[in-house]
Amino acid sequence: MFEIRPATTADANAISALILSVAHLITLRHDAFGVESFLKNQEPEAIAQLINNRDFLYFVGHIKEELIGMVAMKNQSHLYNLYVTPAFHQQGFAKKLWSHAQKVVLQQNELTQFTVNSSPYALPVYKRFGFHATSEPVESNGIAYVPMVLNIRKGF
Repeated sequence: MFEIRPATTADANAISALILSVAHLITLRHDAFGVESFLKNQEPEAIAQLINNRDFLYFVGHIKEELIGMVAMKNQSHLYNLYVTPAFHQQGFAKKLWSHAQKVVLQQNELTQFTVNSSPYALPVYKRFGFHATSEPVESNGIAYVPMVLNIRKGF
């Protein structure tokens, strides 16, 4: 059974391992040249600091004791990270994680939109969630992304 709970600093190692396992899907070069800053921010110590930072909300998704996904929100309205272990892609887990984070945030805040910087790889997922691009793709520090927005309908 898939369960979602708030992340703790004890999850930082597993979250880091998950993100680093899929980093090749979002970096421009497979040799990781130019993405040193991104990779450093995915180390367990950096993730533990973000989990403890009040500007971030982290949730993890588990099946039994295995971490299979995570979602993080920054400043309530920015979808900062959403990752699912590749073996569990295209099974609805990303949608469950996103729906959970969205619900928690909207219970605490009145928002009109969410934003995300989507990797080209994840564009179809975010489009299915209702996000739309707000600009052309951007390249920065070895990462390509597309800024996107999701306007929130009343009565969500």
